[in-house]
Amino acid sequence: MSVNYDKDRAEKFTERILANPNSSQLGVIANDLLREYHRGYPVENLRSLLANRDECIVITGAWIASELGAKGTPLLADISRLIGHPQKKVRFSVIDCLLVWAGPSNQAELASVIGLLSDPEAGVRWKVMDFLSRATPEQLVGEAEERRESYNLAHRLLDTLKPDDRMVMVLKESEDLSVSEIAETLGWSEAKVKIRAFRARQALRKQAERMLAMGRNR
Repeated sequence: MSVNYDKDRAEKFTERILANPNSSQLGVIANDLLREYHRGYPVENLRSLLANRDECIVITGAWIASELGAKGTPLLADISRLIGHPQKKVRFSVIDCLLVWAGPSNQAELASVIGLLSDPEAGVRWKVMDFLSRATPEQLVGEAEERRESYNLAHRLLDTLKPDDRMVMVLKESEDLSVSEIAETLGWSEAKVKIRAFRARQALRKQAERMLAMGRNR
């Protein structure tokens, strides 16, 4: 069987990333390594980056994983361990990976993504909402009988909120307004905005988890 990838090049790129993760050429090297993976270099070799203690190396490895498409599925367990990584760039990449790799049988992994609805980073929370809007019904509720078209679950979840809570979430996450800007817009105190935002995130998380639980019990 012919081999399209260059093993020596792939190993060299990996070694360069491990040796100097702060290199100004890191992006170029990562893209070169990604190219070798797409050419057939075994994805299991990416574990040396994903399991590294250096955050820059993990960020690079997670990004490469998110660009592999379905061929990265053997790394599902490795990438799932990074869902709580302190670097938001890693969490971003993990969400992208799980959208493609996780199926109806991976309820624990899908639940871990939904858990990020309470992430301290607004960008990560909105990334989860995007994940929910693009995920298949089978991924979210465990329906394996037949595949239906993806639907906008994010809006369904928002519709479960009280009008004031929904408005806060839209202004904060979609419009990216600060607490003070939301308070000025709605004529509220900043404390009220913070409380509403906290309650809204908790309500969204509980509703999403309830949907997953319904799927598991079918």
